[in-house]
Amino acid sequence: MNVAEAYILLHCPRAGTDEEIKREFRIEAGRWHPDRGGDGDAMRRMIEARDCLLSMTRETRLREWRRLKPQIDQIYDQVMAETEIWEARMAALASVTNTETPTPEPSVTNTETVTNKRRAAGWESRNQDKVREQTAARVKKHRARNPEQHREYMREYMRKRREPKENENERADRPSIHPSMTDTPHSGEFWL
Repeated sequence: MNVAEAYILLHCPRAGTDEEIKREFRIEAGRWHPDRGGDGDAMRRMIEARDCLLSMTRETRLREWRRLKPQIDQIYDQVMAETEIWEARMAALASVTNTETPTPEPSVTNTETVTNKRRAAGWESRNQDKVREQTAARVKKHRARNPEQHREYMREYMRKRREPKENENERADRPSIHPSMTDTPHSGEFWL
């Protein structure tokens, strides 16, 4: 596997540090690991890509990237041409069948959306205080602008919170990891 393929597989910035490569690998490994329903071959390729990149220094990786740049551009042009052909075929099919355009197969660009969502979730978990402040400011602004609508929304929200959840009965059937844990949801109980 060459450096270009490794960067593309892991969705890494080409000037990325070892820590960034490891972080991107963990994100992709979470998606492709066989224990989580992923593809074993894809996971092996991810491991190979990580090892390929981490076996070189950053400068060596950049030098190799520059050497392979014409090949990368050629692959990119080929992918874009195939995408244009796919879109043209789908448009022709939609005009003939008079139905909505079917969604294309997942591709590298669709996985970027997943990666971006994971990064956003990671940012939110690292900046919980900032998220709470921003949320509180939005709620306060909404409450000031539309007090009646806000009051109605809060009534509905509290009503839903008081209703028993559908899967609450299923929880009692599942064993906890440690027998000394209580069955209250706020006691730190973990489920298998």
